[in-house]
Amino acid sequence: MKKGNAADGRISVAISPSHKRAARLPLAMRRFYERRGDAVNRQRYNAVTFHNQSNPMSRLAGKTALVTGAARGIGEAIARAFASEGAFVYLSDINHTDGERVAADIGANARYLPLDVREERDWEAALQTLAADHRTLDILVNNAGITGIETSPAHDPEHVSLADWHAVLNTNLDGTFLGCRYAIGAMRPQGKGSIINISSRSGLVGIPTAAAYAASKAAIRNHSKSVALYCAQQGLAIRCNSIHPAAIDTPMWWPMLGGTEAQRPERLAEMARGSATAGTPRRNGTRHSRAPFGSRRRSCRARRAARLR
Repeated sequence: MKKGNAADGRISVAISPSHKRAARLPLAMRRFYERRGDAVNRQRYNAVTFHNQSNPMSRLAGKTALVTGAARGIGEAIARAFASEGAFVYLSDINHTDGERVAADIGANARYLPLDVREERDWEAALQTLAADHRTLDILVNNAGITGIETSPAHDPEHVSLADWHAVLNTNLDGTFLGCRYAIGAMRPQGKGSIINISSRSGLVGIPTAAAYAASKAAIRNHSKSVALYCAQQGLAIRCNSIHPAAIDTPMWWPMLGGTEAQRPERLAEMARGSATAGTPRRNGTRHSRAPFGSRRRSCRARRAARLR
């Protein structure tokens, strides 16, 4: 096993097959080996620790990140986290007042950048701003998104209008597509970078009251794979990953809860109680869905296991 300090503050580890097997050991067994102090097993346990713990708050030092939809919610939290890790962060949004406020609150490691993700000219202007600041794009987070329910409550598959459907996909899917396209071009000269696309649990299991939102998030998940494969085919060390959070109490979801702001805590509690008392099994915090006529939808892992029987 070879280790070497990388420029970004990480430890590079070459893991042998035996180390990979150790990484799959149950947590209790790994703890048992650690307590025993067995030198070989301790080495296997430590093989899965990739981060340099001696300086955990500077993993992004020297990096430049662009986060879309960063004026509030998840985007704001990502921007703050990146800045705390040492990155210089460009916060972009169409909510200029809140975007400028958040950037000012973060401090010297942040700058607000007006950017409508649906517009190509805005992406071009954003990259020109980075060039004028003598910065290269290392990280792009395609986070900007809408549910559509903010402006029209009818978003189920039967009643959503074509115009409302297009509005959601224009922001969520077209915005992510443009972000990936321009990020690849911006990262190509240095041959490396990271693109992070915020998808959703709704893109995995669907959501009956926000059909366009769920469809857009499913498409983001698949497009992330296409981008990753394309970059690998081009010989570029540009990673592209999608993240799939469940519902988070951010302003974007408040219209779905309904009621007033004062009633929101009780409505969240009702949702939690409903999930806790539902009689269906769960995996990874998500209730299994059931298809019509009693046929059970299996996860990919379950389908693979079924083929091996």
